[in-house]
Amino acid sequence: MDNAPDWNSDQPILDPATLVDTYLVILMKPDPETARRFVAGDLEIRFTGNREMGDPADCTAFNRQRYAWVKKRFQATEVVEGGTLDSAVVYNIGTLYGEWPDGTPFEGNRYVDRYVIRDGLITEMDVWNDSAEWLLVRAGLARQ
Repeated sequence: MDNAPDWNSDQPILDPATLVDTYLVILMKPDPETARRFVAGDLEIRFTGNREMGDPADCTAFNRQRYAWVKKRFQATEVVEGGTLDSAVVYNIGTLYGEWPDGTPFEGNRYVDRYVIRDGLITEMDVWNDSAEWLLVRAGLARQ
């Protein structure tokens, strides 16, 4: 992923932003099994369209249906003031790039992810992006 930090498993995670960035780098490889190290057992994931999921592997499976492949370009990871690894809300924003299932490349697809962290683990993940709008335009059902 462009401009995403590298992950070194020997490097301790000391803050909520690093936790989210590390999780995303691993999830976007995709490596949902390793990504599970960073989430709570009762993880709640809500993807665009309020699609509910409960495991990082669900994200990987959903992305395989929607894209030939997809990655994120991080623009910012922001922790709501006062957030710590014990309790935080974190936003990661940027753009998606990749290929649609037919092999057509895309880039510049905006996204916003929101994470809730409790006791050093991600407990909630909300995902929003422009993919549905872009797919409507590609299908001729909407104008740019």
